Amino acid sequence: MFLKSQNFVFSYFYGKSDYEKCRVILLRVNEILENNVHQKFRMPCYFIQWAELYISLNEIEKAEKCLSKAEKLLFSQKNIAIKDLSCIGDYIDVANIYINLSNNSDKTNFQKAEKILKYVEEVVNEKRRNDRFSKLAIYYCLGKLYFKEQRWEYSKLYNQKSFDLYKKFTYNPNVARDLKHRIDSLMKYWKFMDRKFKINT
Repeated sequence: MFLKSQNFVFSYFYGKSDYEKCRVILLRVNEILENNVHQKFRMPCYFIQWAELYISLNEIEKAEKCLSKAEKLLFSQKNIAIKDLSCIGDYIDVANIYINLSNNSDKTNFQKAEKILKYVEEVVNEKRRNDRFSKLAIYYCLGKLYFKEQRWEYSKLYNQKSFDLYKKFTYNPNVARDLKHRIDSLMKYWKFMDRKFKINT
């Protein structure tokens, strides 16, 4: 139960920029994971949170090491990722952070993000065809990646895909509330993209 609730607690303090409390939470999680082999599948999420913390502290090299650890763990437990939506979300989170850290002078992080997202896109299309939330996140991240990399046609393609899929969602107050910050972010991004690509937001 602690490991599930700690995500919300971490997010709360991270949102308030209380990085010392975030560090304390993650150290406590480390103790639990070291003593409980049945919780090892949560390790990628743990390293993702460390990466986010290090980025906020401008310790980019440490953040990239944590991302690399999360990526290796995820690709070593592919069968779990196919079955577990939260694990698929971890793949997408790692890719998104790589995109945020990427720049055109070094294509390494672009390549890492694209590899992860293309793998997850393949898994979702094959095993989870009705998983529209994952598809939306994948398309959005690929659109963002290709835009940042200045591959305009690919960016336009995936941003249009993400927007078209978003319009098909059935309204659900609970889902809307849970995803409000993400949807707000998406809408701002699509409006920006519309000025460049005319995707009709």
